[in-house]
Amino acid sequence: YNCPICALVNKEADRELPNSPGNLFFSDNTVSAMISAPQWPRNRGNVCVVPNAHYENIYDLPIPIAARIHDLARGIARGVSEEEVMALVTEFKLLKD
Repeated sequence: YNCPICALVNKEADRELPNSPGNLFFSDNTVSAMISAPQWPRNRGNVCVVPNAHYENIYDLPIPIAARIHDLARGIARGVSEEEVMALVTEFKLLKD
């Protein structure tokens, strides 16, 4: 199984993916965050936070990693207003074009 999320986290650009490694804007030893597929119609943009290691499902995800995902997602949500998110997504889309 070739996990598309693992490919993004590992910055494998040679595969056709609905998202690309260039959409990653944060990564540490545990988790990564990316702007989700801005090319999808009617998607105003959103952030996806994922573990760097592959876990087959949420039941396999260790609690400390789940907590790190939550902490980062919460920090992103609290750190920017909806207007700021939209401005970043718009700027990101313009840079990609």
